[in-house]
Amino acid sequence: MKIPKYSNKAVSNMLREVEAAYEVKGGDLFRIRAYGNAATSIEHTSNDIKELWEERSLDEVPGIGKGISSYLDEYFKTGRVTHFEEVKKGLPEGMFKLLDVSGIGPKRAFRLAKELKVESIDDLKCAASLHKVSELSGFGEESERDILRRIKELESLGDRLLFPEALIVAENVISYLKKNPNVKRADPLGSLRRGVSTIGDVDISVACENSKNVINYFVHWEMVREVVSAGDVKATVLLKSGRQVDVVTENPSSYGSLLQYFTGSRSHNIHLRGIAKQKGFTASEHGIKSLESDKETVFSDEKGFYNFLGFDYIPPEIREDTGEVDAAQKGGLPDLIELSDIKGDFHMHSDFLEGENSIEDMILAGEKMGYQYIGISDHNPSVKSRGEVRAGRDLSERAKIIKETAKRHGIQVFNGLEVSITAEGKMSLPDTLLQPLDYVIASIHTSFGLPKEKQTERLLAAIKNPYVDIIGHPTGRLLKEREGYELDFDVIFAACARYDKALEINAYPKRLDLSEGPIREAIRRGVKLVIGSDAHDTQSLPGIRYGVTMARRGWAEKGDILNTWDLENVEKWLVGRRK
Repeated sequence: MKIPKYSNKAVSNMLREVEAAYEVKGGDLFRIRAYGNAATSIEHTSNDIKELWEERSLDEVPGIGKGISSYLDEYFKTGRVTHFEEVKKGLPEGMFKLLDVSGIGPKRAFRLAKELKVESIDDLKCAASLHKVSELSGFGEESERDILRRIKELESLGDRLLFPEALIVAENVISYLKKNPNVKRADPLGSLRRGVSTIGDVDISVACENSKNVINYFVHWEMVREVVSAGDVKATVLLKSGRQVDVVTENPSSYGSLLQYFTGSRSHNIHLRGIAKQKGFTASEHGIKSLESDKETVFSDEKGFYNFLGFDYIPPEIREDTGEVDAAQKGGLPDLIELSDIKGDFHMHSDFLEGENSIEDMILAGEKMGYQYIGISDHNPSVKSRGEVRAGRDLSERAKIIKETAKRHGIQVFNGLEVSITAEGKMSLPDTLLQPLDYVIASIHTSFGLPKEKQTERLLAAIKNPYVDIIGHPTGRLLKEREGYELDFDVIFAACARYDKALEINAYPKRLDLSEGPIREAIRRGVKLVIGSDAHDTQSLPGIRYGVTMARRGWAEKGDILNTWDLENVEKWLVGRRK
């Protein structure tokens, strides 16, 4: 799909290309990071970047300072940025297209494009298939196979959206639709409503009295670029962002049947229809019809639909035919966690290292979220580059800032750190620097290609460290970029239960890690879980809701998630562990 020139995706891609160009040319590290952070912020904002520019509000987007703002001003006025063209000058254009392949960074992309003369991912696929990549120094047969595998993964994902991206699209559409007085209710449908991590299509259902009026209202929305099709009860449009959105309407009296049917999943609905048939009924998007009398019963909500068939109401996130139908018949469904249950967030970053905002800014944002407590968990300073003495000095100064700043606010602030696990399973900081912290999140950030046994041993060593409390984004996956590394979860779960360590459900949009399968098994094995936003700026803290969705898909109840605990119990757990 062609990306519209001034869309958020197009602007984000442009900034990432500049970031890559600076990296290849040996640019300043902070400048490289600035472009990357700005690109990420634009990807994740729910606002249209061009509209923000028109309103002179680019400074509302984290990471867009005066410099980048001035370049975007030139871009929106002229369609080009002279400085960006100068930065990219002399680099093969094909290298930027290769960056979409997971595992190919700017320097590798530059070499592949220059030495193999490839101008697209298809060209690279062809070259790798002909074993030309393995002939390059520093690549080899294993790298070549890995490139082909990652291209295949990229092709299989196609143009799918991340769940948070699709949700923002849907929420913007729904927000507009609800301004029409004829609209009584509007909901996302399909895999989006169920919270699946990547989404193909954005479909919306609307309960309304006057379908024709609502459809006409929808297709005349200012954000619609093209009307693909429109009838009296449904329409398909392309938004200015290039995304396709389908809207279907239904009378409020029978809306529940339609909502249930189009939420899916297909296997869940097949199971339901089978049971309905055994009871003498057929179930469809129109309602439930008696096979004997042909009488059809319609439902205004889904609860009535499920109750009619003898089931408890089944939340959308667990409608995957993985035991929920039987549980609903027996009154055995879990009481799923709600966003309102979250009382704090242990995973957030400040400008101590890679975050955008100050410690005080993050504390204020935590208060705004209504939290009882937060934890500032910056990445660990590098002992290799700073030395142990300086790293310790920096951490002591940071601890003082956290303590003094927290005194000015009515929220408990814990002094944490996200510490990288080395390939050998060691922590990147010595225990003497970990011991003074309130808690430690241990995470893998390098050496993703190790075999399953080695990766498991690596995490196991971190779990056994007495100063580690939480294992961050446990599988290391980046959605649409790389698969998570393989782990022996039986070993990991057993160790976490034995040493009383928590596994994180990382809510960062590209991670959503853990996924529902391991979450459900961890709960079964008695392992504590914690949901972290992994926010690198104040505006990303509300993203914790995506982690709550993953937890719900994993059948998590309030008590399964550590940061639903009140402050007193959290302090007891942390202090007790340190003792």
